[in-house]
Amino acid sequence: MTTATLTLLRRSMLGLSVLLSALAAGCVVVSVEGETCTMDGETYEVGDTVPSPYDCESCSCQSDGTVVCSDDQPCEPPEPLGTCNTPNGPIPVGSTYENPDECNTCTCTAEGELECSTAFYCGELCTYEGQIYTEYQTFPAADGCNTCTCQEDGSVSCTELSCDCDPEAEWYREYVGHSPAECADVDLLCPQHLTNFSNGCGCGCEQSAECEQTYDCAPPAECDVEAIQTECPFSTIVL
Repeated sequence: MTTATLTLLRRSMLGLSVLLSALAAGCVVVSVEGETCTMDGETYEVGDTVPSPYDCESCSCQSDGTVVCSDDQPCEPPEPLGTCNTPNGPIPVGSTYENPDECNTCTCTAEGELECSTAFYCGELCTYEGQIYTEYQTFPAADGCNTCTCQEDGSVSCTELSCDCDPEAEWYREYVGHSPAECADVDLLCPQHLTNFSNGCGCGCEQSAECEQTYDCAPPAECDVEAIQTECPFSTIVL
């Protein structure tokens, strides 16, 4: 038997001895290669600290080419992340789930529970005279005597009671006739986006109750001025 063969045999016996000792001590041997250590395609020199794929305190490259991890902590793969149950099936920890109301969002916590946001209202909103109203909420109309209600689709519906008129204050209207008698002889046809009205002071055309009295379109505000002028011709636009 040659000297080279004897040397190789000694190294093999030494490696086997270290391996058996490590296993007896409860440690995890990750790789056995040679005088250097290899893990996940990376090569380490003897004495180098080697990243461990398990929950061990430390791993190091041994002189016989083995990677040995200490057993100071359990050398076991980490437990997989849990899941949370939703109507659409389980979702992993850290992911989110949209509630059917399309308003609140839930996040799966490490405890396996859904933690959801608490939006106060998730339905359609109505805008009237620059104010925001929720579905079915009622509020005074701009004329001061009728009542409006926010509808399911975000539109505003107002009662049409005859009110004491004040043409000077009714910025959202344009009077064509200035008395009931004069209006009786008027065949009124309002342009698109305007509707007819009549009261004790006369008759004319009025714009949508959703139009605001003033639109601030001065920079840096971005407004579609042409659309506002078309739909709300009696409103004031600040440029």
